[in-house]
Amino acid sequence: MQLLSEAEDKYVKGWSWGAFFVPWAFLFVNKQYKLAWKILVVFVLVIFLQFAPLLNLDVGAYSFVRIIYLGLAIWLGVRGREMVWKSSVFSSVGDFQLKQKLVTKINTLVIAVTIICSTFLMYLVVKPYITNPALYDQEVMQKALTDAKSSHNGLVDSEFIQGYQKGVIDGGNMAPVTPSVAANSSELGYQYGYVMSCIKASADPVKTANDESCVKKVVAK
Repeated sequence: MQLLSEAEDKYVKGWSWGAFFVPWAFLFVNKQYKLAWKILVVFVLVIFLQFAPLLNLDVGAYSFVRIIYLGLAIWLGVRGREMVWKSSVFSSVGDFQLKQKLVTKINTLVIAVTIICSTFLMYLVVKPYITNPALYDQEVMQKALTDAKSSHNGLVDSEFIQGYQKGVIDGGNMAPVTPSVAANSSELGYQYGYVMSCIKASADPVKTANDESCVKKVVAK
């Protein structure tokens, strides 16, 4: 293996942004094909996880894939150049450095495409709520119903929804109410609807949620 000058040795052992941002491209360009294919598979899985919500797929259990990809990217950022150099695919550091310019160009292209695709994905996710604001409120109600069912047995869906809808109206007006202990489905739905709408209508939703002032109005302590 070629003896390196101090500057060349520092470069070879230095941090690589190219290897960090798009590790699979860095490896392909530098002829580390076996590892490149493995990391590309992980990258494809990460992209799939981003689009999964559009397909109504629950992939929460596989979120660790993102952590694995990030760990590999950091590792290659730290050790990537040195690993490639030790593989002896380049005859000189000069040739090695020239290849890294190609890595930079590919990284720029991949990052640009990723930003464009992410923006488009965000648009697809947000668009239905922009064109139909009631859709968001409907999803909030369904989430409240699911949450209530997980902690209350014998809940009647229709009664919960009726109570929830009335609670939304009173909570939006911040109407005074008599706190209850939610003895039935309708009262429980009312509490959920009131709290959600009351927080939304308040001047400072974050502060109101934190101090539970809306909760205290409708739920007996």
